[in-house]
Amino acid sequence: MHTIDPTEQTIEDCIMFLAGEGNFLFNNDVAIDKFDHSIVHSLGTQLGNNSPFTQKQSLIGLRLVKKYSSNYVNKDLMLIKF
Repeated sequence: MHTIDPTEQTIEDCIMFLAGEGNFLFNNDVAIDKFDHSIVHSLGTQLGNNSPFTQKQSLIGLRLVKKYSSNYVNKDLMLIKF
């Protein structure tokens, strides 16, 4: 078990966090907009199945991470991966 430093988190780690997927302990629930929920869940499931993003999905993932990352700046947010 180790903590992922915020400067070392990948877009994939952030998408997994937003989707609630993966082997992580989440110390905060993420409030995802109802319009983004299905795409976040779909991207998280895809990553959970070890499938890479297409170029278009990468751009969507970046947009989502940028949108929701402002909700967690300067908060006690820690991802712990097993």
